[in-house]
Amino acid sequence: KGLGVIAGCYVREGVIARGYKVVCMRAGKAVGEGKINSLQRDKKTVKEVHAGYECGFISDDFTAWIEGDTVRVLREVKAE
Repeated sequence: KGLGVIAGCYVREGVIARGYKVVCMRAGKAVGEGKINSLQRDKKTVKEVHAGYECGFISDDFTAWIEGDTVRVLREVKAE
């Protein structure tokens, strides 16, 4: 059994991290979302990747990535 679809990306700004929510944007519209459950950089499993680096991730709920998609990454913060 495969692990899932790996989405390769370049982090333009901010940070992408395991557990963060991702929203797939295609032609300006949100077409799917999921949570990052695996994140790798340079073939090593990492917790986060900062702007200026490439990485690959697997999302638990969305796998229909196509070349040219933009990923918005959201960190959920619990209100106090």
